[in-house]
Amino acid sequence: IRLNGGKPTEVLDAIVSVLEMVLVTGTPLVGMNVPYDLTILDRNCRRHGVIPLSARCEIAPVIDIMVLDKAVDPYRKGAGMRKRGAICPLYRVDPGTAHDSESDALAACRIAYRIGRMYRKLGALTALQLHELQVGWKLDQDTSFAAYLVRQNKDPSGVDGQWPIRAITRTDSRTTPVAAGDLEEGALW
Repeated sequence: IRLNGGKPTEVLDAIVSVLEMVLVTGTPLVGMNVPYDLTILDRNCRRHGVIPLSARCEIAPVIDIMVLDKAVDPYRKGAGMRKRGAICPLYRVDPGTAHDSESDALAACRIAYRIGRMYRKLGALTALQLHELQVGWKLDQDTSFAAYLVRQNKDPSGVDGQWPIRAITRTDSRTTPVAAGDLEEGALW
């Protein structure tokens, strides 16, 4: 945004408008760890007084390759084995350039496609059927992970099973619009 000179309200509205157009046509929104991105987008929209995606349309269908990968291979061991760079070779997908939005998007779509080809029952589902399954899978995955954290004497807060977006909680700060002078230059971007 800083490079192109866009105002946060205009850029956020443009992003949400494109996502809305995609979702209302039934085209799946594909990504990795989707709740992270959608929740950040939601909170920034609210912070800047932009109507969030959840108020414009149903956030469905969504395909989250992190949820899918863990559903089809729940017991893969090793630190970092759920990261995009680690799962791309497993599904024979070129990872492209790391942390490049175009490469990230293409890799996520290709991984989703490959999972559908490798696991034919999943590939035969509609995007909306797959979306509904992921809601339950993510809850199960987070329930299991929270139990693991408790066994390790670690704090499981924040592992909540909410998918594809996290609900606003009392601890979310500044969900109301801010005045232009309230932010430092580039504070959110």
